[in-house]
Amino acid sequence: MPYPPALNRRRSGTEPAERGAGTISSAFGLLFLVGFLTVMISVLIALYRSSMLTALAHDAAHAAADAPGPGRRACGPGAIGLAERRATELGAPGVTVEARCQGTQIVVSVSAANPSLLAALGEPLITRTATVRIETRVEP
Repeated sequence: MPYPPALNRRRSGTEPAERGAGTISSAFGLLFLVGFLTVMISVLIALYRSSMLTALAHDAAHAAADAPGPGRRACGPGAIGLAERRATELGAPGVTVEARCQGTQIVVSVSAANPSLLAALGEPLITRTATVRIETRVEP
């Protein structure tokens, strides 16, 4: 015995008033995803720049502290100039370098603009400082 015609029909699963309602939520979900990815990429760029500046400051300070030659093992204009030249050679455009002596230590400060969206919310400048003690080698 066949079923009545109303029971044989398949239902589409949505009422006519509910059709197209997923488009708005999908658009908002996509907008949220793009915004979230933009913020995460901005954070990664800021972390990379900060790490690069830290390495640059340490490398310049160590190059000045370990400079060969007579008179280079004391913290003075020669060591400061060497640290600034080394940081300028390795640095990207827009990097500001400042080196100074504090007793037997050389202090190198490196600054650069924060290239991320976070600069609008927080610090527009990233500054990293490295301090290295200059020691005199004793030849046997």
